[in-house]
Amino acid sequence: MTDNEKQTEDRIFESATEVFLTKGMDGARMQDIANHAGINKALLHYYYRTKDRLFNAVFEKIAGQMFAKFAPVFDENLTLEDKIRFFFREHIDFMKKNPRLPLFLLSEMHRNPGRIHKLIQNMDVKSLWDKLESQHRA
Repeated sequence: MTDNEKQTEDRIFESATEVFLTKGMDGARMQDIANHAGINKALLHYYYRTKDRLFNAVFEKIAGQMFAKFAPVFDENLTLEDKIRFFFREHIDFMKKNPRLPLFLLSEMHRNPGRIHKLIQNMDVKSLWDKLESQHRA
């Protein structure tokens, strides 16, 4: 991929993120995303084929960013109190920087719980929760 193609793909992704956060999956149109990115709709389809694939890519990146932000909670060297403090401090900071995210996530969970369930399963949250629980059993 050339630098120009990578810049185009990044611009599309950033535009899609903005449009999906603002309008949700159902309200967003590929034309809206193309217009926001300053490209034609055919080019948008060339990079992402469907709105569903683009939405999944955006959602997975957002979820991944959230997860990465909170991953230190699973550090076994931290006390439970330190983990709680860390989680709330990072959570508040993350929400300040992403104020539309909670409504977006809640709307999408309500709209399509199966999609969200599948994405969360791919993140293997259960094994992480089990790890956290095993670190702090009484």
